[in-house]
Amino acid sequence: MLSMEKDLPEYLTLMQVCELLQVHPNTLRNWDKNGTLRAIRIGAGKLRRYKKEDILALLKENDNEKAHNPKLENVES
Repeated sequence: MLSMEKDLPEYLTLMQVCELLQVHPNTLRNWDKNGTLRAIRIGAGKLRRYKKEDILALLKENDNEKAHNPKLENVES
């Protein structure tokens, strides 16, 4: 994950995060609404941007949950 930290921009687009987390754009929109992964809204069109640190924290949290519960090994976020 260390190389991922260097390679990612500070703010990611909706589609970048979708590809990284392998989730549908609507999943990210729902996560923004319910507070799971907050987006920053920018510009007149209120485009979503996600902080790199928030993405990395979510990935780390997911890894920790899988380590504590082996049944989650094959579960998508």
